[in-house]
Amino acid sequence: MWHIVLFVILAFIVFWIAMYLAIVVHEFGHLIFRKIFGVPTQSVRIGTGPCICSVGCVQFRWFPLGGMNAPYTFCYPRVNRKKKIVIYGAGSAVNFIFSIVFSIISLGLPFPLNMIPFSMAICNFLLIFNLIPHRKGKSVSDGLMIIALLYNMEFLPPDHPCENEL
Repeated sequence: MWHIVLFVILAFIVFWIAMYLAIVVHEFGHLIFRKIFGVPTQSVRIGTGPCICSVGCVQFRWFPLGGMNAPYTFCYPRVNRKKKIVIYGAGSAVNFIFSIVFSIISLGLPFPLNMIPFSMAICNFLLIFNLIPHRKGKSVSDGLMIIALLYNMEFLPPDHPCENEL
């Protein structure tokens, strides 16, 4: 009986770490291209909930359920639309590359490390959700931002994501 409990605990820990790692990689994918294209970054939030610690402009939070680079790249007027689309797509692209490389590296590892490719696959499935156009209040998915940039759409107040951003 104890081995089942241990298995469940280890599986949860491995999944939590993999999910957190996937979000870190995703947000740093955005950050790298923001730096390449000269978009200033005030803060990068990894996860949700209370802040665990901060390193420079990066805040690490308890729950691996999302992240954000602020301010929105969409709101920065000095970067053209093509570069903004690259920045918004970079998070998912880097995640995809990272998951393939990490899965290949972890082949043949013993339990619980052999669960990492499975966890990374689940994390990438969840991160695909970020490419689906959706919003909640002023929080806007990468997919919605890409569509807004492709079709030259504008957001209307009071839910405009750029209010008080710049």
